[in-house]
Amino acid sequence: MVLFAMITRVSDGMPLSASTDLDMHFELKESKRLAKSLARKANQYPTRCAMQCGNHMIYFVKAVGVCFLAVCNGTYPAVLVFCFLEELQREFVITFQGQDVQRAKRPYSFIEFDSFIQKTKQRYNNTRTLTSRLNLSEMSEDLHNNPPFQISQSELGPENNTDVKTYKTGGPTRRLEPLTWKSLTACVLAGICGLLNFLRCFPFLNVIVLDDEASATWFSAVGFLLAGVLNCCQLLLLLFSVRWRMPLARILFGLLLFLIYLLRGLRNIWQILFHLTVAAFVLYQTAKRQLQAKPPDYNV
Repeated sequence: MVLFAMITRVSDGMPLSASTDLDMHFELKESKRLAKSLARKANQYPTRCAMQCGNHMIYFVKAVGVCFLAVCNGTYPAVLVFCFLEELQREFVITFQGQDVQRAKRPYSFIEFDSFIQKTKQRYNNTRTLTSRLNLSEMSEDLHNNPPFQISQSELGPENNTDVKTYKTGGPTRRLEPLTWKSLTACVLAGICGLLNFLRCFPFLNVIVLDDEASATWFSAVGFLLAGVLNCCQLLLLLFSVRWRMPLARILFGLLLFLIYLLRGLRNIWQILFHLTVAAFVLYQTAKRQLQAKPPDYNV
């Protein structure tokens, strides 16, 4: 049976996806370790290879800069393993493009492909119903004419004794949690407040154009303009993850309170309450919308 499957990038061996397995048997863990070491050297070998590891066999195929690898029981037919890898390859190429693979910065960037790996692995482990659906003659003939290159464990070299690998990454790319209906409402209200502030700014600008000595009008125009800008900044902090996000959100809230106080003479009590409530609500939703939790340990 197929025990473990993994997809890596050939150029540097970085894992892109893998099956999630709960089997912590020592022999399987050792086979997984060797499989990962082999994946890091896949660019040195032909496109179709096999390696024995105790009671297990490790197979892999390469295509379009990607390595598709499987760990199986030693008695599992090789023809089924390569059919399994070919099916993974076909679906992966349909799902992801070459530039997606090259742009991947973090290990297991395509971990969502695990669901397809798991379903396919389960099908191939039920050989009684599987063989009746597959045409194995073509793959058998292909393997007979082009058998997989046999690799010995000694060829893996010193790296076989360690499993540490460093990849060039672009740093953490964790995203914010998805928007809820409350945070969407906060976005709309922040946009409305910003729009209202900009609209209130325009009449004062017209007065300034007509009367250069209207110095008090400058204060009102600048106040409403700044309030609109701060509303837009609040909206951005709610939508996007930036450094010092919450300290910036609190500073924006404080500045908005100050401007609401300075412009109190140009608004009625309901307008003041509306702008105060929206500013506080957006700050609250910004604090509630945290970074997504780190992916769990997939035991791969």
